[in-house]
Amino acid sequence: MATLFASAFTFNFSVEFQRRIPSEKRATILSLRNMVLAIVSALFYAVYGFVVQHMGLRKARLMFALLFLAFGASFKLAQLGLWENTW
Repeated sequence: MATLFASAFTFNFSVEFQRRIPSEKRATILSLRNMVLAIVSALFYAVYGFVVQHMGLRKARLMFALLFLAFGASFKLAQLGLWENTW
């Protein structure tokens, strides 16, 4: 998931980042960003590995696909304002 988010917004992020952030702070911010992405990826793949070992590859892929679909749908509902009416 972290890899997907990073690749989806890399171009626009880098252009705005280069324009708005002073050069002396850029390296620190990029290092921190890369560290956070590496930690999130490592945690995700560790959880994914345990789930695959427990459930098998087919079931684990299906479960994660449905989980990410529900996650994305909930964000879309929140964006449209439909989510807040149900709470």
